[in-house]
Amino acid sequence: MDCSHKGSSATHRILLLLTLWVAGCQVAEIEVVSVSDLIQSGQFEAAVRQASEEYALDPGDPVVQAWRLNASVAWLLDQGRTELLDDQDDTAMQFFQKAVALDSSNQVAVTWLWKVRRKIADRLVSEGEELEASDDLSGAIQRYGLALELVTDDGQALAGLERATLLTAWRIGVAEKYYGAGVRDMRAFQLFEARSNFDYSDKYRPGDERSARRREEVEHFLVQRRLAIAADLERQGLYAAASTEFRMTLLVDPENTIALQGRERTSREIEAQRILSEAEMLALRGNLAAAMERVGEGNAITRKQGDSFAKLARSIEEDGFRRVYQRAKALEQDLLFREAILVYNELLDVAEFFEDAISRRNTLQEFVQEADRTREQALREGTPSAAASALRRIEIVWPEYDRRDDLVRLSGDAADGDQ
Repeated sequence: MDCSHKGSSATHRILLLLTLWVAGCQVAEIEVVSVSDLIQSGQFEAAVRQASEEYALDPGDPVVQAWRLNASVAWLLDQGRTELLDDQDDTAMQFFQKAVALDSSNQVAVTWLWKVRRKIADRLVSEGEELEASDDLSGAIQRYGLALELVTDDGQALAGLERATLLTAWRIGVAEKYYGAGVRDMRAFQLFEARSNFDYSDKYRPGDERSARRREEVEHFLVQRRLAIAADLERQGLYAAASTEFRMTLLVDPENTIALQGRERTSREIEAQRILSEAEMLALRGNLAAAMERVGEGNAITRKQGDSFAKLARSIEEDGFRRVYQRAKALEQDLLFREAILVYNELLDVAEFFEDAISRRNTLQEFVQEADRTREQALREGTPSAAASALRRIEIVWPEYDRRDDLVRLSGDAADGDQ
C-alpha cells in the first residue's frame, strides 16, 4: 500500500474532525477506505469511482494517477474474467486488450490476454477441423487463419492450414474431371448422370459458375420430365407420388405454373384420400354416423374421387340397413313378433327390397293376426275347453304369445272344475 496515499487520507480525516470540533458539533469519526483496500476486497467499481473522484481533485498527483490506472485495469480484468467464465470469449478478449492497452507492463493483464487468445485459437482450430471433416475447406482455411492471427506459432493451426490448402488444390483437379464427364453425359441426354457429375464438380470446387450454369440447363430438362411423370401419376390416382414430383419441380423452378397448379390439385386430393381412409375406419368400427359425416366432408373437397366416396356411402348405408335387419331378426328369434314387425317396418321405410325383410315381416304379421283371431274366437265362446284349445294352436307357432293371460285364466277354470 502507498504510504503517501495513506498520509494524504489521514490528513484529510484530521482536518475534517478539527473543523467539526471547532463548530461545536459532536460527530463520530468517519472511516475512509483507500482505493487499494477497495481493489483488494474486490470492489472494483467503487475503486474506480473513488479513484476518479480523487483524480478530479488532484489530477497532477502521480500517486492518484497510479491508483486511478490500477483501479481501471483491475475493473477491466474483473469484467474480462466474468465474461470468460460465461464463455463470452470475444467480449472477454476486448476487456483484456483494453487492460493491456492501459498498462502493457501489467503481467496479470498480459497473462489473461494470452489465455483468452489461446482459448479462442483452440476453438477456431476445432471449428476448422470440423469444417474440414465436413468438406468445407474454404471455411476450414478461414478458421485456421484466424487462429494463427491470435497465436502465430499454433502448431495445429499451421498443420491444418497446410493440409486444407493442399486438399483444395487436389480437389480443383478432380472437379475438372467431373465437369468434363457431365458435359459428355449432357450431350448424350443422360440427364441424371450429368446432374450427378456437375454436383460432384461443385462439391470439389464450390461456387464454380460453369458447373452451376450447366446444372441449370440439366434441371430445365429434368423439370419437363418430372411434370410428365407427375401428370401420369395423377391420372392413375397416385396423388401423393404426383405431389412429390410437383414439389421437386418447384424446388428447381418455384414459379412454374403447371407445378403450382398440380401441387394444389394433388394436395386437395391427398386430403380427400385421408378423409376417405378415416371414414372407412369409422365404418369398420361401427360408427356409421361419423363415417357418413366424413364422407360428406371429403366429397366436398375432392374433384376426382367422387366415385370412391359414393361407393363408400353406399357401403355405409348398406351396413346400416343390415344392422337394422339383424336387430329385427334377433327380435324374431326371441319370439318378440310384434317388436320385430316394427323394426322390419323401420327398415322397409328406407330400403323397400332389402333381402327377405318383406317376406319375414309378412310372415310375422300373419302369425300375429292368426294368434289374435284365435284368441278372440276362444274368448267369444267363453268356455275353458275353447281357451285351452286356442292356447295349444297358438303355442305351435308362437310359444311366447304376449296376449295369452286371459286364455290361461279361462282354461285354468276348466281345470279347477275337473278337480
